[in-house]
Amino acid sequence: MPAGVYTRKPVAERFAVKTRSGEPPAHRPDLGPCLIWTASFGSSGYGQVRHNGRVKGAHVVAWELENGPVPDGAHVLHRCDIQACVRGAHLFLGTQQSNMRDMWDKRRGATGERHGQHRLTVATARAAKQMRADGLSQKRIARILGVSPGCIQRLCDGNTWKGVDKQP
Repeated sequence: MPAGVYTRKPVAERFAVKTRSGEPPAHRPDLGPCLIWTASFGSSGYGQVRHNGRVKGAHVVAWELENGPVPDGAHVLHRCDIQACVRGAHLFLGTQQSNMRDMWDKRRGATGERHGQHRLTVATARAAKQMRADGLSQKRIARILGVSPGCIQRLCDGNTWKGVDKQP
């Protein structure tokens, strides 16, 4: 090869040196150990790697190396719920809808005070429920707490702050 000419190593070769063996996920020890991506990560928290001229999720490239291209409309999901994991046996295909359902079933979604757009706290949500039980109108409670009537409506209907009475 002439001097100064660079040829990129195959992706499988570059990929393998950027992983290390990890522990089995605590909630799914039956899966066996994760294979942890150790190189670049995107702002989403998932590993990333350049493949076919594009930056892709490391878990997506892991899937493609083992199974071929990801079908249109499909997403590569984690059984282990470890974003850095690239072990093929821990990955499966699903839709965006099944990914969201999986997230909520495993209680990984941001709710309550962890939600970026929350307007109430656990204490104010409890207080609002008590005020409603004491007979105050939803509109009045909204004015007192400085939120929209719709916020109080969703709280009273049980669409938001589910289980707030059960939290410590």
